Amino acid sequence: MGKKRVMVQSKDLDFSTVKYEHEVIKAPHLTGLVLKLLVRMVEAPVMGSLNMSSLKKQNKMVDGFI
Repeated sequence: MGKKRVMVQSKDLDFSTVKYEHEVIKAPHLTGLVLKLLVRMVEAPVMGSLNMSSLKKQNKMVDGFI
């Protein structure tokens, strides 16, 4: 089995030590028909996972939870 990740409760965290690094994410601004087409592509069984992995790599989100 793989390594399990356990999340710590928020009351046990020290938020004063948390440092956030703001990064610029290059993503298209989509509305209307183009947005609907993108959603259909992402929800497609095989092509959707390939599209999402490509978008995540382009935006440096390869280690994210999404």
